[in-house]
Amino acid sequence: MDVQVHFEHTAVIEMPNAKEGALGITMPKQLLALCALLIAQGATSPASAHGIAGNRLFPGTLTFDDPAVADELSGPGLSAQRHPTPFGDEVRDRTVGMSLSRLLTESTAIGMDTAWTDHRNLAGEATRGIGATHLFVKHQLYINDASETLLAGSVALGLGGVGKADLHAHTYNTIEPGVSFGQGFGNLPDSLALFRPFAIAGNLVADFPLASKSRPEAGAALVVNPIIVHAGLAIEFSTRYLTARFKPGAPATEEPLNQWIPLVEFQVDRPVSGGYGRDSAATANPGIAYVAKTWQASIEWIVPLTPQGGSHGVRAGLVFFLDDAWPSLFGKPVFRSK
Repeated sequence: MDVQVHFEHTAVIEMPNAKEGALGITMPKQLLALCALLIAQGATSPASAHGIAGNRLFPGTLTFDDPAVADELSGPGLSAQRHPTPFGDEVRDRTVGMSLSRLLTESTAIGMDTAWTDHRNLAGEATRGIGATHLFVKHQLYINDASETLLAGSVALGLGGVGKADLHAHTYNTIEPGVSFGQGFGNLPDSLALFRPFAIAGNLVADFPLASKSRPEAGAALVVNPIIVHAGLAIEFSTRYLTARFKPGAPATEEPLNQWIPLVEFQVDRPVSGGYGRDSAATANPGIAYVAKTWQASIEWIVPLTPQGGSHGVRAGLVFFLDDAWPSLFGKPVFRSK
């Protein structure tokens, strides 16, 4: 779950209007082919409710997609930060994001995310509206309760033209394959028991444009659209491991809910091709999450690590676990195995 709208695209790149096709097959066929491959690669792993593997709970992260596959409503996700623009000035963004996912099978979910942004320059001129919007499919590839391991794969379709280019939305379509993982250290030996509360989670996504060129603004020369890589890593600390609820080496007897989880998220967005430069936008995001049975609340401080990472800011988000909140409606996948 990424409460900040399927990876919060920073203002490193303003995505302009595209006219030319780049890839050899049509966009719907690409998405269907990738989805079929994704589902076929891990059809035997049931989804992890709440992002749980054994005694470990991986909370929903705010800057990248976490490894859980479940019935979830992520949002509202809120952020406020200043960003540099390609033209040398600065803008202030206040964003509200939402994401909804629904289990199709025990291990596969589909969903949609979008955002509304208030975008202001230093003169106070404002642009408001819908930003980046995606349709996605996500599959639980692997779960190991004993080793506290989760692995998920995803494919998203960025809907060109749905949002505004100056609100970080592409005006051409993109295809965005990704992988997410979570690894806890609760099964470490007694000699390393100090590190049992820790876990790491991460995500890697690449945005591939489905149009070859676009114009930065009306009348400008055509520029090659970039491939953008988004990478995220979180270091998490489970307070459950400091209580009697955790038994070293023993299987979980209850879901590891109702706990505080301090964490630090690191996010990097980098163009690796195209005509918009190679500057990376990187941030560190220390914060804390509280995970209850039917909801999660998180808040983080935004600390820029590169100039394109913007200024200091804040982000916060809610997640609602729909299978527990409304079990009569969301308690089972749409297509259930007999």
